[in-house]
Amino acid sequence: MKLIVEGFADNAAFRTKMMTLLCVTVLAAIGCSSKIPLPAELAGAGLESEERGRAVVERAIEAHGGRDAWERLEDISFAIQDEWFGLPALGTPWPVPDPTVHYTFHYGLNKGLVEFDDAPELQWGYDSVEGWIAENGERRYADVADATFIVPTQAYFFGLPFKFGDDGVRYHDTGMKEIDGKNLDAVLITFGEGIGAVQDRYEAFFDADTGRLVYITYTVYEKSPLIEGEARYVEWQTVDGLLVPKRIEHNFIRPVHVRSHTMRIFEVDLAPAVDRARYEKPDTR
Repeated sequence: MKLIVEGFADNAAFRTKMMTLLCVTVLAAIGCSSKIPLPAELAGAGLESEERGRAVVERAIEAHGGRDAWERLEDISFAIQDEWFGLPALGTPWPVPDPTVHYTFHYGLNKGLVEFDDAPELQWGYDSVEGWIAENGERRYADVADATFIVPTQAYFFGLPFKFGDDGVRYHDTGMKEIDGKNLDAVLITFGEGIGAVQDRYEAFFDADTGRLVYITYTVYEKSPLIEGEARYVEWQTVDGLLVPKRIEHNFIRPVHVRSHTMRIFEVDLAPAVDRARYEKPDTR
């Protein structure tokens, strides 16, 4: 397995170049504008729009178990089987293809640890500032940008819609939309200055009847301003009173619409016993 992991990881630069070349080629061939609006493009933007958007998000948080229950959480753990498809699989940030990973994460500290079924010698982490990689207990520096990106990103997807209630989030009501025969309340999510590593945008769609999150579209500025994606929350599971994701299907929607990967989430534990020193870089513990 070590040979497989090393061979896959050694091709990280090649995979990134291939994805960039694909994006540039498609854009040059057909042109493509953003699928996600900017606040300035919205009619009626202002305080009323912000209040309507905030109300939709707060309703969703309550529909998923409530802000109080979420904010009482400390360390949590969950497993993800992350299956990638077609050309997007060339750009996966993981060091092994289609990994099953075990997450431990503390949202209040914004720190986490990822361990791999298929590469037990590897650990990836995030210490609230940057990612790190360890192999057999020793820190490694190759591909650390992938850890910086993917470890908090997958945790963010798991934490929705609760994470949309964080301080510094800005809301812009984009109205009710009928999609696939359902009425969905749509809200553009942006972030105040200094919030988050990059100024990504999300448009979130919530079931108008139940308040639950249905899907989101999002920018991926940390990778490329040309790439946008969507995440469809296909299945949910109730754990200790909170409604959390069970299956999330991701697609690229810009520069071209293509299936990218599916996250299947299991073994959720909202109160595991955790040694928080393991969130830190190996040479700083």
